[in-house]
Amino acid sequence: MDTVKMCLQQCCGQWNIPNTLTLSRVVLGLTIFLWWEAGVEVKLLVLAYAGISDGLDGWLARLQGKLTPLGAIFDPLADKIFTNIFLLALASTLGGSAVWTLLVVNFLYDVDNTYQRRKDIANAFAGKNTVSSRPVTQLSKWKTACLFIFMFLAVLLEWFTQIPVDSFAYTCLVLVIWSWGTSRQNLIQVLFKNK
Repeated sequence: MDTVKMCLQQCCGQWNIPNTLTLSRVVLGLTIFLWWEAGVEVKLLVLAYAGISDGLDGWLARLQGKLTPLGAIFDPLADKIFTNIFLLALASTLGGSAVWTLLVVNFLYDVDNTYQRRKDIANAFAGKNTVSSRPVTQLSKWKTACLFIFMFLAVLLEWFTQIPVDSFAYTCLVLVIWSWGTSRQNLIQVLFKNK
């Protein structure tokens, strides 16, 4: 019980406005069943908020000098939670193999990526300021941006039926696989080096 209490104290000590913005994306994802049927406008508004808050939380933390280990690890986790839940809602609504394939591959990549960062996550919750073993790459940021653009276009499909959603889904799929391969490159090098 002392470990849990210590972890809670460390987390509360790191809490700030930028981390609250990050948490808001998680809440939006977890409450998707409450607002999903509200219409295209609501979905677009939620996506716009999620995209803006994704950039704003880090910028605000740097501006205020409130960078925390928890914020550094929580931001990409919040993106993963929001994006995968939103993709699940899209796949359930739109159907089609392209969207379902993107959802499954992106989800597996995110699970693997989170597993690779498990020590960083434990250190962040303990309040330790350590160098990330798996820093967020530029490719990963492009992948996330592509997923947000895809989600935006897929929502617009309700108004504009001519949008080639499958083509965008496959583009995102290529970026997800490329990003996943890059994140696992060190593991592959180690495996081949031992032979």
